[in-house]
Amino acid sequence: MNASDVYRQQSVLTAPLPIKLAQLHERGAFLTRQTRQCAEQGDIPQAHDYIIQMEDILTFLRSSLNPNLEVSSYAEATYIFYYNMAVSWYLDLDKVAEGYDSMLEFWESWAKTWIQVRYQ
Repeated sequence: MNASDVYRQQSVLTAPLPIKLAQLHERGAFLTRQTRQCAEQGDIPQAHDYIIQMEDILTFLRSSLNPNLEVSSYAEATYIFYYNMAVSWYLDLDKVAEGYDSMLEFWESWAKTWIQVRYQ
């Protein structure tokens, strides 16, 4: 077993769910910052790659919601809103500047929320 397999088995796979969710949201914040940087530098292929990763995270988060809980409908609406924003960024990188602050705040605030859930 190589080092990354050991790490994944001992850390990632055994991490509590709120920590995993916080990490996904932190990754989303990172991808948002990277997307803006690439858009500003004119690196379209890399920006598109970051946006696709962001869309994948949003799709995963949305697919993992429990439809039997009322709160899931609110979370789903939020995920759909930011997914649509990511799609609009993919189609027109000039739009990154318009929604950047909102997207970054979403990722960062939800990451903080999941960390707080872990420690309650």
